[in-house]
Amino acid sequence: MTDRVYKLEIFLPQSCFDAVRQALWSVDAGHIGAYDRCLSWSRVESCWRPLEGTDPFLGTPGELCWAEEWKVEVCCREDRLAETLAAARAAHPYEEPVINVIPLAATGLEEKKQGWTPAVSRTRSKIAMENNKNILIINDMPGYGKVATAAMLPILSNMGHSVYNLPTALVSNTLDYGTFSILDTTDYMVQAIDAWKKLGFSFDCITTGFLASAEQVDIIREFIASQKKEGLLVMTDPIMGDDGKLYNGVTEETVENMRRLLGVADVIVPNLTEAEFLTGKYQGRESLTAGEARELVDGLLTFGPRSVVVTSGVEEETGRHVVWGYNRETGAHFTIPYQFIQVHFPGTGDMFSAVLVGELLAGRGLEPAVRRAMDVLETLIRLERDEAEKNKGIRIEKYLSVLNQ
Repeated sequence: MTDRVYKLEIFLPQSCFDAVRQALWSVDAGHIGAYDRCLSWSRVESCWRPLEGTDPFLGTPGELCWAEEWKVEVCCREDRLAETLAAARAAHPYEEPVINVIPLAATGLEEKKQGWTPAVSRTRSKIAMENNKNILIINDMPGYGKVATAAMLPILSNMGHSVYNLPTALVSNTLDYGTFSILDTTDYMVQAIDAWKKLGFSFDCITTGFLASAEQVDIIREFIASQKKEGLLVMTDPIMGDDGKLYNGVTEETVENMRRLLGVADVIVPNLTEAEFLTGKYQGRESLTAGEARELVDGLLTFGPRSVVVTSGVEEETGRHVVWGYNRETGAHFTIPYQFIQVHFPGTGDMFSAVLVGELLAGRGLEPAVRRAMDVLETLIRLERDEAEKNKGIRIEKYLSVLNQ
């Protein structure tokens, strides 16, 4: 690893300080010696004149603008410089952010001379050596695109786990392209499970997602029952629809079959649309009151899961985008707000589920695990939102360092 260190000076409006700060921390900027998240800021007076054809965040084209800004100062190593600049620019509201990159002669970041072990390395080593789990992903496998198994596997592997998969279908590419081919793998699932039972394979965590047939529900329920042991974590994402409607090919029979799968799960993570169809409540609603959200969560609990996490909700009283849920361990309902970013990538729900699973297996409580998953997802979307080709999903392998905070 190179010893060279840079200081970044980033000028920004106070209103976006938190977003830029979180983006910098997501790529480990400000990691100095045995301390991380080291960052300074100060108020400055600035001026600029937007030229014709610009769309300034502050000011008017052709006129001189005077404004108070914040100057954020943070250090990063040379091997993380490009990634850090990309993170800062993705979170910055300006068309042309002013980011000064200054090489430094010496700082506490010189790990080779100081002999310290980075906190990230210690964390990943601990996970890999002390908390490694066998995780089975039961979901579809795309040939092209970062959704389902292709989105979850890199995340959970990066978190130090041994990850295996049982495809429910082979899909040519993400459905967002409009043209695709799907191969139902039900027969293969039966044969694979039979082989695994003979070989005595066992898993510490099983996650389920897209199901290609009603028969697969019974196959998965029976397999989970055969794997039951103390400490087994089962998470179900009842993938059926979004934006108020079911996906093409998903019928009421599919919804009923999915209800039968919820009862074997420790945690279920439907989005608002899926929760509405599963419970038969508030179908088509994009926002709910606090009382309606609690009724929806309680309706899901009647199907037998221990805990519930409903994503993609909007709080009617405040307009906030939130996650609603219930934690069986504490016996409490919860509401967690998050920053909504107006852009669509397929596979973000799968990435959320993967981070959530990893955090729960690391011993985090449900609410902190949900908060962490939402923060990671927000950072990934900010980093990728300017990518022109969105149908293939977020290029997760490019941003795995986001997971190492």
